Amino acid sequence: MNRLITASLIGSIEWYKTCPASWKAKAAKDLQNTLARIYSEPMSAAVKRGIAFEDDICKRAVFDTETAFVPPIQTFIAECKGGEFQRKTKRFIEVDGFEYCLYGKIDVAFPDILKDLKTTGKWKGADNYLNSFQHKLYCYNEHVPKFRYVVGVFDTEGSLIPNDVHLIDYEVKDWHALEKEMYSTIRDTIKFLSQSKTWFDLYTARFSQY
Repeated sequence: MNRLITASLIGSIEWYKTCPASWKAKAAKDLQNTLARIYSEPMSAAVKRGIAFEDDICKRAVFDTETAFVPPIQTFIAECKGGEFQRKTKRFIEVDGFEYCLYGKIDVAFPDILKDLKTTGKWKGADNYLNSFQHKLYCYNEHVPKFRYVVGVFDTEGSLIPNDVHLIDYEVKDWHALEKEMYSTIRDTIKFLSQSKTWFDLYTARFSQY
């Protein structure tokens, strides 16, 4: 059986490792639920808003070619037009005798660049996105060197703030170095999960059932 690696799993582990002490119990619970594939807790309003917004942008980028939208919406649409939406990306690699499936869904894929649409209630800077594993995994899987996060900031009433859309670019400079990082990240993930029999068993028996 293949073992599954996703950006969300790596993100959950990193959050558990680095979160403030006051968040540790919640981070542990969320990680265990991820490993167990338990999604019973209701989505937050912010998550629902982000999903609805992305769906709306994708539909407008495909079907609406005439309407003049307000600038922040138009920026998102322009970034998406002509792309392939929700492309599944999958790649298998062997690490220390086990086969791993690197998996994800790309919001918008072009032949020369991959894009991810993000929404937030507070801009925390580009590093908040560039420190994640997502863009590296997707570029590695697709062998596409460029990746862009398109981030829109919402106000408290749920509307996009004008002039608060951010384009954050990443580019692979060294494919060999990126591949080494994939292997080391997988090894670090297994080493971390192996410290807890419960978590490791959930990872192999539940999370990796895809």
